[in-house]
Amino acid sequence: MVDFHADAWAALSRGVLAAVVLWRSRSAAGLSWHMLPLLSLACAALVWLQYAGGLVESFGVAWISTLYLLGLALALLVGAAWERWRPGLCADFLFIAALVGATGSVAVQLQQWLRIDPGPFFWLFIPPPPTRVHANLGKNGVRSRFLVRPPGVKRRPNPAGRHKSRSA
Repeated sequence: MVDFHADAWAALSRGVLAAVVLWRSRSAAGLSWHMLPLLSLACAALVWLQYAGGLVESFGVAWISTLYLLGLALALLVGAAWERWRPGLCADFLFIAALVGATGSVAVQLQQWLRIDPGPFFWLFIPPPPTRVHANLGKNGVRSRFLVRPPGVKRRPNPAGRHKSRSA
């Protein structure tokens, strides 16, 4: 489970990035109100109509839903401003961030699976709980993609009829 502080730091860092983009792109024309931010704002208004009609029972749920939709509209507007300011840079930043995240995830999985001592970087590689083995790399579906089994795991015979198709 992710705690509130991780979400708050993520929101703060993206807020700073959005402020930098909007500040640097201020020489370009104003914000480009295209269809997607307008649709997001319409959905936010729809949440309040649903709250007024009793479909959304809690004020807190309506408020949080509206906040998320407003954040989506702001993200779409900032992305459009970023693309006008430096074409292609926003997509490059997004894909590089995904690459860094995926590389880090695989590094943690391999470190746990191969039981590599992290040394001075122990604070980056927290041991997994006993119920979540090898950062999900120990699951059968993932191992079959790599066509490997963890060290010391013997092949188990399948129970009779386990993989037979069921007829209706």
